[in-house]
Amino acid sequence: MNVSCSGLDGCPGRYCGRLQHGLKCEPICGACPIGYRLFNHSDICSPCNEDAVPRDYMYFLFMILVTLSGHLVVLAMEVIKGKRTRTRNLVYVVIILLC
Repeated sequence: MNVSCSGLDGCPGRYCGRLQHGLKCEPICGACPIGYRLFNHSDICSPCNEDAVPRDYMYFLFMILVTLSGHLVVLAMEVIKGKRTRTRNLVYVVIILLC
């Protein structure tokens, strides 16, 4: 059931909306909760029922790779500082296994 919040001002921003409770809309704009989004430039947060598209999976993979790369850089910097060759070799093995 889609109710228009015609008596209320529009929400600022692209990701702000109002939750709908029965026939009433919340008077305060805010971020839509997890699992909700704005459709068709409306001000009402609607449940997200669509399946994920390949772009969503690519973004998820990108975020994993960025995090992993950051960890690997920090590990490599610590290895360069370290003077023990045994520890250094162990960290290199861990880096290779993570890749």
